[in-house]
Amino acid sequence: MNVRERLKALGKTQNWLIVEMKKHDVSVLTSEFSNILNGVLTTPKAERVLNLCDKILTEYEKEVGKSAGG
Repeated sequence: MNVRERLKALGKTQNWLIVEMKKHDVSVLTSEFSNILNGVLTTPKAERVLNLCDKILTEYEKEVGKSAGG
């Protein structure tokens, strides 16, 4: 499942994810983030951003799973 699908499943937005990345000292512009998700940007920063997205989403998915499971 890609980043956009995972965000949709969690009821979160790309802007939420951008804010979460800032908490991890990674800043990305909205347009830059869109280009990364579309595969237009394939720079080392883009790779770091995608890895961080996966980490943040995985942590949030676990958190949501715990609260949903009781």
